[in-house]
Amino acid sequence: LGAIAEYSSNLTVVTLSGCRKITGYGVARLAAKNANLKKMGLADCRQLTDGDLTTIAEYSSNLTVVTLSGCRK
Repeated sequence: LGAIAEYSSNLTVVTLSGCRKITGYGVARLAAKNANLKKMGLADCRQLTDGDLTTIAEYSSNLTVVTLSGCRK
């Protein structure tokens, strides 16, 4: 995820659903580098917290769809 965040800047849709070891730090980095994100699939990303989602929202003002089913923190 770090390499994707580092070398991408034009993503509009990202699906990370089922990636249970992904952290909020990695997802926030991805969001920070891709201001045009519109959809983010994070279902079953069990390491994400409410604080992580707040950070993602701060970086991604264009997000219209976020899938969070199965997130437990």
